[in-house]
Amino acid sequence: MEQDLTETYLKASDSSLLHAWYDGYMRQTVGIGPDEATAPFPEIRQAFEEWATGFELRTKICSEWSYCERRAALGEKATLLTTLADFVCGVTGIPTDGGLSAAMLLIRYGLDRYCRCE
Repeated sequence: MEQDLTETYLKASDSSLLHAWYDGYMRQTVGIGPDEATAPFPEIRQAFEEWATGFELRTKICSEWSYCERRAALGEKATLLTTLADFVCGVTGIPTDGGLSAAMLLIRYGLDRYCRCE
C-alpha cells in the first residue's frame, strides 16, 4: 500500500502535488480544506514557495538532512521521497500527504541544484 501511494506521488503532475500540499497546509493552519473555504485560492505555487522559505526547508534539507549524501546512498527515488517526506513532516508539522507532495515538489523544483549535488 505504501509503495502504491509513493508511486502515485512520483507520477503526479506538479499541479496535483501543489493542490495536495495546499490541502494539507490549509487543514493544518485553519482546520478545513481549500474546497470548504470561502476565500479565493491564492497563487498556490507562490504560497508553496513562501511556506518552504518560511521553514528554511531547502537549507535544512541540504545541511541538516544531508540531501546529496542521502540521495546517493538511497538510490531509489521512491525511498528518497518517503524519507525526505518524513523529514519535511517533522520540520513543518504538515500531514503526510502534504509532506509527500512538498518533498516531491522540492525535488522537482531543483534540490539537486540548490544543494549543489554532483
